[in-house]
Amino acid sequence: MSDESEALKLVSSAQLEDILDEHEKIVAEIRAELKRRRENAQHREIEHLDKHMEDARIKFADLKAFLMEVLAELRGEKKPAD
Repeated sequence: MSDESEALKLVSSAQLEDILDEHEKIVAEIRAELKRRRENAQHREIEHLDKHMEDARIKFADLKAFLMEVLAELRGEKKPAD
């Protein structure tokens, strides 16, 4: 057995419960902090949603222009540039 296991045998059940309660509280606080940080990051992204949407529109417009050019070439309406 490890030294930690041996040491735990010397601690009372009440003390073990106290240790668990304390550590569970710490874990809950860490989880709450992580949740807060994730939510703050999401809020920042939402605040910039207009910019993201504008970027998406520009990229979609470029894609649409490219596809229209490809279709025109496939239909023989336009010769490919060399």
